[in-house]
Amino acid sequence: MSKRILVRVVGFSDVERHALNTMFRLSQEPATDREVSYEAWLDGSVESAELVLIDGSHGSAAGELAELRDHPDVGLIWVGSISPAKAWRTFSRPLRWPDVLTAMDMYFAPQPTLDIDLDSDDIESQIELVSRPVPLFAFDAPAERRALIADADRQARLYLRSKLAAQGITHVDEAGSVADAQALLAQHRYQLVSVDLELSDLDPWSAISQAPKSALRWVTGSSIGLTQRLTAKVHGCSVMEKPLDPVKLQDLLQKI
Repeated sequence: MSKRILVRVVGFSDVERHALNTMFRLSQEPATDREVSYEAWLDGSVESAELVLIDGSHGSAAGELAELRDHPDVGLIWVGSISPAKAWRTFSRPLRWPDVLTAMDMYFAPQPTLDIDLDSDDIESQIELVSRPVPLFAFDAPAERRALIADADRQARLYLRSKLAAQGITHVDEAGSVADAQALLAQHRYQLVSVDLELSDLDPWSAISQAPKSALRWVTGSSIGLTQRLTAKVHGCSVMEKPLDPVKLQDLLQKI
């Protein structure tokens, strides 16, 4: 079971908050087999936060920073142009969520234990080995061929998942909203990204823009007009109208 970490979040937009909460929720899933998981600290909680994530542009940021001087055991990740001395890491916008999560993981990484054979003639090599940083969060290896399906229609996701499985692509993540897709894109490197244009919580094209340029990317929709097709061309992605054409889908999957 992973260690649960409470994170106090100060400021940030509604979209950023949603992405953070989704990232926290995903970190708690047993299937991820993570060393630590994260949960947003809530006012009134009997437990104390071990890390504070502060938006430097928020009105209470300065006050929160001053309060942290009395809590040296609490970590700080700062988002802003000026880096406070106490900050473990500082980031500027636009935020790259993989970098933020990596910084969080590194802050809570256990220190390596020195287990050195003092009778050995090669002590320096042993010290170098145990001193190497161990990455706790890394992108998936490209050979795993991971896919993301972002669609509010569960049946559509299941259909596409079955077609991917037939091609040997079983590492598939599903998202029912653009915000969830963005959170997943911040955690994993995908070789295929499918986004349905009927998702309405945020601009679906923002998820396509966040997907790796090297990935096979396409958009789906029941009625895709000329403007959307031109936008797809600008983004360098394919277009597939629903119901999906099995032959065209097969041709696209062959490109992975």
